Amino acid sequence: MLVELPFASFFLSKLLGTSADVDIHHLASLDPEMYRNLLFLKSYEDDVEDLGLNFTIVNNDLGEAQVVELKPGGKDIPVSTANRIAYIHLVADYRLNKQIRPHCLAFRQGLANVVNLEWLRMFDQQEIQVLISGAHVPICLDDLKTFTNYSGMIALWMVCKSLF
Repeated sequence: MLVELPFASFFLSKLLGTSADVDIHHLASLDPEMYRNLLFLKSYEDDVEDLGLNFTIVNNDLGEAQVVELKPGGKDIPVSTANRIAYIHLVADYRLNKQIRPHCLAFRQGLANVVNLEWLRMFDQQEIQVLISGAHVPICLDDLKTFTNYSGMIALWMVCKSLF
């Protein structure tokens, strides 16, 4: 059984080793809602302290909520208009880098048992995605008929037509 498994672009970047850490704009591919909320916070025109945020993030680990401080003493530091950009960057860094670092390393090590990771450097993120999940393009049976040389199969094109 094949499973189509599209990976987020930032994860493929980490897998390829093209960037050790990624930035806030990659958050959209991991957590679109968090990304939208951080963009909202960035452009919020009223008093940011009214939102009741501090320099923490709630991490759900196996269904158990844990409050993680984004910086030392973060639970006691309110997010304000003056420090909201720092907060946004710390949230993005936590979600994209710190929170998943052990998982990315484990995946990369597991993949290295199957494929020489140096070979992957010849591909970019989109090409790796196609290798993992396949290309989502229709198969042209006319091209397949034109460029296929086969023998001994009687109902090949009938079967292919029923599949595609």
